[in-house]
Amino acid sequence: MLSLSRVHFGKTHYEVRKLGEGAFGESYLAINKTDADQFRARLYKTDRSRMYAELREQLVAVKFSLQQGNPENDGVGIENEISVLTEALPPEEHPRIIKLYQCFDDGHIAWLTTKYMTGGDLGDFLELYPEGIPESFIWHVGYQVAAALAFLFFGAIVSNGMTAQPSANCVCHGDLHAGNLFLGPAKTDGTGFGNYPEIVLADFGEADWYVSREQAPDAGIVDFLGRHVRDVHDLNIVMEELTNAMMAGGDCLARDSMLLNVIDRLGTIRNTGPRKVGKQGLLRALVDFMSIADTERRRLDNPMSENAVALIAANKVSDDDLEMIFCRSAGHSRVKKSKLDQTARDWRVTVAW
Repeated sequence: MLSLSRVHFGKTHYEVRKLGEGAFGESYLAINKTDADQFRARLYKTDRSRMYAELREQLVAVKFSLQQGNPENDGVGIENEISVLTEALPPEEHPRIIKLYQCFDDGHIAWLTTKYMTGGDLGDFLELYPEGIPESFIWHVGYQVAAALAFLFFGAIVSNGMTAQPSANCVCHGDLHAGNLFLGPAKTDGTGFGNYPEIVLADFGEADWYVSREQAPDAGIVDFLGRHVRDVHDLNIVMEELTNAMMAGGDCLARDSMLLNVIDRLGTIRNTGPRKVGKQGLLRALVDFMSIADTERRRLDNPMSENAVALIAANKVSDDDLEMIFCRSAGHSRVKKSKLDQTARDWRVTVAW
Protein backbone atom coordinates (compact mmCIF):
# COMPACT_ATOMS: atom_id res chain seq x y z
CA MET A 1 0.00 0.00 0.00
CA LEU A 2 1.36 3.39 -1.01
CA SER A 3 1.88 5.93 1.76
CA LEU A 4 -0.10 9.17 1.62
CA SER A 5 3.15 11.05 1.17
CA ARG A 6 4.12 8.95 -1.83
CA VAL A 7 0.69 9.36 -3.42
CA HIS A 8 0.83 13.12 -2.91
CA PHE A 9 4.31 13.36 -4.44
CA GLY A 10 3.23 11.18 -7.36
CA LYS A 11 0.74 13.82 -8.50
CA THR A 12 3.58 16.02 -9.72
CA HIS A 13 6.52 13.63 -10.20
CA TYR A 14 7.38 10.36 -11.92
CA GLU A 15 9.26 7.75 -9.89
CA VAL A 16 12.22 6.25 -11.73
CA ARG A 17 13.43 3.60 -9.26
CA LYS A 18 13.88 2.94 -5.57
CA LEU A 19 17.11 4.00 -3.88
CA GLY A 20 16.63 2.69 -0.35
CA GLU A 21 14.60 2.60 2.85
CA GLY A 22 15.27 3.59 6.44
CA ALA A 23 13.52 3.68 9.79
CA PHE A 24 11.45 6.76 8.99
CA GLY A 25 11.10 6.80 5.22
CA GLU A 26 11.96 5.43 1.81
CA SER A 27 13.76 7.15 -1.05
CA TYR A 28 13.42 7.06 -4.82
CA LEU A 29 14.85 8.70 -7.88
CA ALA A 30 12.24 10.93 -9.44
CA ILE A 31 11.62 13.62 -12.05
CA ASN A 32 9.05 16.38 -12.35
CA LYS A 33 6.21 15.29 -14.63
CA THR A 34 5.87 18.61 -16.41
CA ASP A 35 9.58 18.77 -17.23
CA ALA A 36 9.70 15.13 -18.33
CA ASP A 37 6.63 15.43 -20.56
CA GLN A 38 7.96 18.59 -22.19
CA PHE A 39 11.32 17.00 -23.00
CA ARG A 40 9.57 13.95 -24.42
CA ALA A 41 7.17 15.98 -26.56
CA ARG A 42 9.99 18.11 -27.95
CA LEU A 43 12.73 15.54 -28.50
CA TYR A 44 11.34 11.99 -28.62
CA LYS A 45 10.96 11.84 -32.40
CA THR A 46 13.91 14.06 -33.35
CA ASP A 47 16.75 13.47 -30.88
CA ARG A 48 16.06 10.68 -28.41
CA SER A 49 19.65 10.56 -27.10
CA ARG A 50 19.46 14.22 -26.18
CA MET A 51 16.07 13.64 -24.55
CA TYR A 52 17.51 10.97 -22.24
CA ALA A 53 20.48 13.20 -21.41
CA GLU A 54 18.17 16.11 -20.54
CA LEU A 55 16.01 13.85 -18.38
CA ARG A 56 19.03 12.65 -16.42
CA GLU A 57 19.95 16.25 -15.64
CA GLN A 58 16.52 16.72 -14.02
CA LEU A 59 16.66 13.71 -11.68
CA VAL A 60 16.26 14.30 -7.95
CA ALA A 61 16.25 12.05 -4.90
CA VAL A 62 12.95 12.05 -3.01
CA LYS A 63 12.32 10.80 0.51
CA PHE A 64 8.80 9.96 1.74
CA SER A 65 7.60 9.74 5.30
CA LEU A 66 6.40 6.26 6.31
CA GLN A 67 5.21 7.00 9.83
CA GLN A 68 3.68 10.47 9.66
CA GLY A 69 1.96 11.60 12.84
CA ASN A 70 3.39 8.87 15.10
CA PRO A 71 3.98 10.55 18.50
CA GLU A 72 6.81 8.10 19.22
CA ASN A 73 8.76 9.71 16.39
CA ASP A 74 8.47 13.31 17.58
CA GLY A 75 11.73 15.12 16.94
CA VAL A 76 13.05 12.60 14.42
CA GLY A 77 12.27 11.57 10.86
CA ILE A 78 11.54 13.44 7.65
CA GLU A 79 9.47 16.15 9.35
CA ASN A 80 12.43 16.93 11.59
CA GLU A 81 14.80 16.84 8.62
CA ILE A 82 12.66 19.40 6.81
CA SER A 83 12.72 21.66 9.88
CA VAL A 84 16.50 21.45 10.16
CA LEU A 85 17.18 22.10 6.47
CA THR A 86 14.68 24.96 6.17
CA GLU A 87 14.77 26.62 9.61
CA ALA A 88 17.94 25.75 11.52
CA LEU A 89 20.50 26.15 8.73
CA PRO A 90 21.19 29.49 7.04
CA PRO A 91 19.76 29.96 3.54
CA GLU A 92 23.24 29.97 1.97
CA GLU A 93 24.24 26.64 0.52
CA HIS A 94 27.25 24.77 1.85
CA PRO A 95 29.08 22.34 -0.47
CA ARG A 96 29.35 19.69 2.26
CA ILE A 97 25.62 19.68 3.13
CA ILE A 98 23.05 17.95 0.91
CA LYS A 99 21.21 20.42 -1.31
CA LEU A 100 17.46 20.63 -0.62
CA TYR A 101 15.27 21.38 -3.64
CA GLN A 102 11.65 21.06 -2.49
CA CYS A 103 9.72 19.90 0.56
CA PHE A 104 6.16 19.46 1.79
CA ASP A 105 4.86 18.89 5.32
CA ASP A 106 1.29 19.54 6.42
CA GLY A 107 1.22 17.27 9.48
CA HIS A 108 -0.16 14.31 7.55
CA ILE A 109 2.01 14.20 4.44
CA ALA A 110 5.75 14.80 4.29
CA TRP A 111 8.33 14.51 1.54
CA LEU A 112 11.48 16.27 0.41
CA THR A 113 13.66 16.26 -2.69
CA THR A 114 17.42 16.66 -2.71
CA LYS A 115 20.29 16.47 -5.15
CA TYR A 116 20.92 13.02 -6.63
CA MET A 117 24.44 11.95 -5.64
CA THR A 118 25.64 9.70 -8.45
CA GLY A 119 28.44 8.08 -6.43
CA GLY A 120 26.14 6.58 -3.80
CA ASP A 121 27.15 6.52 -0.15
CA LEU A 122 30.53 5.90 1.43
CA GLY A 123 29.29 2.76 3.18
CA ASP A 124 28.43 1.08 -0.12
CA PHE A 125 31.76 2.22 -1.54
CA LEU A 126 33.58 0.51 1.34
CA GLU A 127 31.64 -2.71 0.80
CA LEU A 128 32.21 -2.77 -2.95
CA TYR A 129 35.87 -1.72 -2.93
CA PRO A 130 37.34 -2.61 0.49
CA GLU A 131 40.84 -2.79 -0.97
CA GLY A 132 40.71 0.55 -2.76
CA ILE A 133 41.23 3.07 0.05
CA PRO A 134 44.53 4.99 -0.13
CA GLU A 135 45.59 7.07 2.87
CA SER A 136 45.14 10.38 1.04
CA PHE A 137 41.48 9.51 0.44
CA ILE A 138 40.97 8.97 4.19
CA TRP A 139 42.38 12.42 4.89
CA HIS A 140 40.18 13.87 2.15
CA VAL A 141 37.02 12.39 3.67
CA GLY A 142 38.04 13.59 7.12
CA TYR A 143 38.75 17.12 5.89
CA GLN A 144 35.44 17.52 4.08
CA VAL A 145 33.31 15.99 6.85
CA ALA A 146 35.03 18.18 9.47
CA ALA A 147 34.22 21.21 7.29
CA ALA A 148 30.57 20.15 7.32
CA LEU A 149 30.56 19.81 11.11
CA ALA A 150 32.24 23.19 11.66
CA PHE A 151 29.51 24.79 9.56
CA LEU A 152 26.68 22.91 11.29
CA PHE A 153 27.98 23.54 14.79
CA PHE A 154 29.15 27.13 14.54
CA GLY A 155 28.51 28.54 11.05
CA ALA A 156 32.29 28.51 10.51
CA ILE A 157 33.46 28.57 6.89
CA VAL A 158 36.71 29.54 5.17
CA SER A 159 35.38 32.93 4.05
CA ASN A 160 34.65 34.02 7.65
CA GLY A 161 37.99 32.79 8.92
CA MET A 162 36.52 29.60 10.44
CA THR A 163 35.09 31.58 13.34
CA ALA A 164 31.90 30.86 15.28
CA GLN A 165 28.99 33.02 14.13
CA PRO A 166 26.56 34.47 16.72
CA SER A 167 23.60 33.67 14.47
CA ALA A 168 24.49 29.98 14.12
CA ASN A 169 21.96 27.55 15.61
CA CYS A 170 24.57 24.98 16.70
CA VAL A 171 23.08 22.13 14.65
CA CYS A 172 24.21 18.61 15.48
CA HIS A 173 23.67 15.80 12.97
CA GLY A 174 23.04 12.96 15.42
CA ASP A 175 23.49 10.10 12.93
CA LEU A 176 26.85 10.52 11.27
CA HIS A 177 28.13 7.31 9.66
CA ALA A 178 29.44 6.12 6.31
CA GLY A 179 25.90 5.42 5.03
CA ASN A 180 24.97 9.10 5.41
CA LEU A 181 28.03 10.42 3.58
CA PHE A 182 27.43 10.63 -0.17
CA LEU A 183 29.88 10.84 -3.05
CA GLY A 184 29.56 13.22 -5.96
CA PRO A 185 31.73 13.78 -9.05
CA ALA A 186 35.09 15.47 -8.65
CA LYS A 187 35.06 19.23 -9.19
CA THR A 188 36.52 20.37 -12.49
CA ASP A 189 36.54 24.11 -11.75
CA GLY A 190 39.60 24.08 -9.51
CA THR A 191 37.65 24.20 -6.23
CA GLY A 192 37.95 20.48 -5.48
CA PHE A 193 40.90 18.28 -4.63
CA GLY A 194 42.42 16.49 -7.61
CA ASN A 195 40.10 13.86 -9.01
CA TYR A 196 38.67 12.92 -5.61
CA PRO A 197 34.88 12.87 -5.17
CA GLU A 198 32.97 15.54 -3.30
CA ILE A 199 31.73 14.29 0.09
CA VAL A 200 28.28 15.48 1.19
CA LEU A 201 26.56 14.92 4.56
CA ALA A 202 22.89 13.94 4.28
CA ASP A 203 19.95 12.51 6.28
CA PHE A 204 19.15 14.99 9.05
CA GLY A 205 16.25 12.97 10.47
CA GLU A 206 17.88 12.74 13.90
CA ALA A 207 19.47 16.18 13.89
CA ASP A 208 18.84 18.80 16.56
CA TRP A 209 19.82 22.38 17.22
CA TYR A 210 20.21 24.71 20.15
CA VAL A 211 17.80 27.63 20.11
CA SER A 212 18.69 30.47 22.47
CA ARG A 213 15.84 31.32 24.83
CA GLU A 214 15.07 34.93 25.64
CA GLN A 215 14.97 34.23 29.35
CA ALA A 216 18.35 32.47 29.38
CA PRO A 217 20.25 32.84 26.08
CA ASP A 218 23.23 30.75 27.16
CA ALA A 219 21.47 28.24 29.41
CA GLY A 220 22.21 24.67 28.52
CA ILE A 221 24.64 25.33 25.66
CA VAL A 222 27.50 23.46 27.37
CA ASP A 223 25.33 20.41 27.99
CA PHE A 224 23.99 20.61 24.45
CA LEU A 225 27.57 20.48 23.11
CA GLY A 226 27.64 16.83 24.18
CA ARG A 227 25.68 16.03 21.02
CA HIS A 228 28.24 17.84 18.90
CA VAL A 229 31.04 15.95 20.63
CA ARG A 230 29.24 12.74 19.65
CA ASP A 231 29.25 13.85 15.99
CA VAL A 232 33.03 14.36 16.19
CA HIS A 233 33.35 10.92 17.77
CA ASP A 234 31.32 9.48 14.89
CA LEU A 235 33.72 11.11 12.43
CA ASN A 236 36.47 9.35 14.34
CA ILE A 237 34.68 6.02 13.76
CA VAL A 238 34.36 6.71 10.02
CA MET A 239 38.10 7.45 9.87
CA GLU A 240 38.81 4.19 11.70
CA GLU A 241 36.61 2.22 9.27
CA LEU A 242 38.43 3.71 6.29
CA THR A 243 41.81 3.02 7.88
CA ASN A 244 40.88 -0.60 8.62
CA ALA A 245 39.75 -1.04 5.01
CA MET A 246 43.03 0.40 3.75
CA MET A 247 45.10 -1.87 6.01
CA ALA A 248 43.00 -4.90 5.02
CA GLY A 249 44.00 -4.12 1.45
CA GLY A 250 47.68 -4.57 2.32
CA ASP A 251 48.77 -1.02 3.15
CA CYS A 252 50.47 -0.96 6.55
CA LEU A 253 50.84 1.96 8.93
CA ALA A 254 53.47 2.47 11.57
CA ARG A 255 52.13 2.75 15.10
CA ASP A 256 53.39 6.32 15.29
CA SER A 257 51.89 7.31 11.93
CA MET A 258 50.21 10.71 11.66
CA LEU A 259 46.90 9.12 10.66
CA LEU A 260 46.64 6.81 13.67
CA ASN A 261 47.81 9.59 15.97
CA VAL A 262 45.17 12.03 14.76
CA ILE A 263 42.42 9.40 14.92
CA ASP A 264 43.37 8.77 18.56
CA ARG A 265 43.22 12.50 19.26
CA LEU A 266 39.73 12.74 17.75
CA GLY A 267 38.64 9.88 19.98
CA THR A 268 39.85 11.61 23.14
CA ILE A 269 37.50 14.57 22.59
CA ARG A 270 34.52 12.50 23.72
CA ASN A 271 36.39 11.25 26.78
CA THR A 272 37.32 14.82 27.72
CA GLY A 273 33.65 15.82 27.81
CA PRO A 274 31.80 18.84 26.44
CA ARG A 275 32.09 20.96 29.60
CA LYS A 276 35.87 20.81 29.56
CA VAL A 277 36.21 21.06 25.78
CA GLY A 278 33.84 24.01 25.49
CA LYS A 279 32.48 25.70 22.39
CA GLN A 280 35.71 27.36 21.29
CA GLY A 281 37.74 24.28 22.15
CA LEU A 282 35.56 22.10 19.94
CA LEU A 283 35.79 24.52 17.03
CA ARG A 284 39.56 24.80 17.48
CA ALA A 285 39.85 21.00 17.44
CA LEU A 286 37.94 20.83 14.16
CA VAL A 287 39.98 23.62 12.56
CA ASP A 288 43.26 22.04 13.67
CA PHE A 289 42.13 18.67 12.33
CA MET A 290 41.17 20.23 8.98
CA SER A 291 44.60 21.85 8.70
CA ILE A 292 46.39 18.55 9.31
CA ALA A 293 44.04 16.61 7.01
CA ASP A 294 44.49 19.09 4.16
CA THR A 295 48.28 19.04 4.54
CA GLU A 296 48.42 15.24 4.57
CA ARG A 297 46.09 14.67 1.61
CA ARG A 298 48.19 17.10 -0.44
CA ARG A 299 51.47 15.55 0.69
CA LEU A 300 50.35 12.01 -0.18
CA ASP A 301 48.09 12.88 -3.14
CA ASN A 302 47.38 9.42 -4.52
CA PRO A 303 44.90 10.02 -7.38
CA MET A 304 41.92 7.75 -7.87
CA SER A 305 41.90 5.49 -10.89
CA GLU A 306 40.08 6.82 -13.93
CA ASN A 307 37.65 3.90 -13.70
CA ALA A 308 36.68 4.90 -10.17
CA VAL A 309 36.32 8.55 -11.16
CA ALA A 310 34.08 7.63 -14.10
CA LEU A 311 31.92 5.30 -12.03
CA ILE A 312 31.29 7.88 -9.30
CA ALA A 313 30.45 10.55 -11.86
CA ALA A 314 28.25 8.34 -14.03
CA ASN A 315 24.50 8.78 -13.84
CA LYS A 316 23.47 5.15 -13.35
CA VAL A 317 20.01 5.54 -14.84
CA SER A 318 19.67 3.81 -18.20
CA ASP A 319 17.63 4.90 -21.20
CA ASP A 320 15.30 2.01 -20.44
CA ASP A 321 14.81 3.22 -16.86
CA LEU A 322 13.73 6.59 -18.19
CA GLU A 323 11.50 5.12 -20.88
CA MET A 324 9.72 3.03 -18.27
CA ILE A 325 8.36 6.12 -16.46
CA PHE A 326 6.30 6.95 -19.54
CA CYS A 327 5.32 3.33 -20.04
CA ARG A 328 4.05 3.04 -16.47
CA SER A 329 2.11 6.28 -16.76
CA ALA A 330 0.45 4.93 -19.91
CA GLY A 331 -0.46 1.69 -18.14
CA HIS A 332 1.70 -0.65 -20.18
CA SER A 333 5.31 -1.75 -20.56
CA ARG A 334 7.44 -1.55 -23.69
CA VAL A 335 10.68 -2.76 -22.16
CA LYS A 336 11.34 -6.35 -21.17
CA LYS A 337 12.38 -6.91 -17.59
CA SER A 338 15.32 -9.05 -18.67
CA LYS A 339 16.75 -6.11 -20.56
CA LEU A 340 16.44 -3.89 -17.48
CA ASP A 341 18.12 -6.55 -15.36
CA GLN A 342 21.02 -6.69 -17.82
CA THR A 343 21.36 -2.89 -17.62
CA ALA A 344 21.64 -3.12 -13.84
CA ARG A 345 24.27 -5.85 -14.12
CA ASP A 346 26.29 -3.74 -16.52
CA TRP A 347 26.89 -1.23 -13.71
CA ARG A 348 28.33 -3.88 -11.37
CA VAL A 349 31.93 -3.27 -12.38
CA THR A 350 35.06 -3.74 -10.35
CA VAL A 351 37.07 -0.60 -9.80
CA ALA A 352 40.82 -0.65 -9.11
CA TRP A 353 42.64 2.34 -7.67
